[in-house]
Amino acid sequence: MADHAVPLGLMVNELATNAIKYAFPKGAGRITLGFQRRDGEVTLTVEDNGIGMNPTSAETGMGSRFIDAFAHQFGGTLAKASAGTGTTFIVRLPLTVLAGNESSAPS
Repeated sequence: MADHAVPLGLMVNELATNAIKYAFPKGAGRITLGFQRRDGEVTLTVEDNGIGMNPTSAETGMGSRFIDAFAHQFGGTLAKASAGTGTTFIVRLPLTVLAGNESSAPS
């Protein structure tokens, strides 16, 4: 896990910071962070109850590309959904991110 702690922390920071910056133009809202081990994978979820993302800019921002690149570096995937009631990012990662490297992962 130590090998992956910094990139995972950067992903959480980027997603939470973007929610703070863009989801709540009136200054109030809720951000929920989750990290869960389930069904042979690790799932990082960041969701807010803000205004939602602009569909035309959702794929082009540096932060979005950054998160997608880290997810793929770990062998994972990134899914996102957004509407007028908020935005959810789900990063699915293999269990090996908990082990630090593949050779020390439990079999």
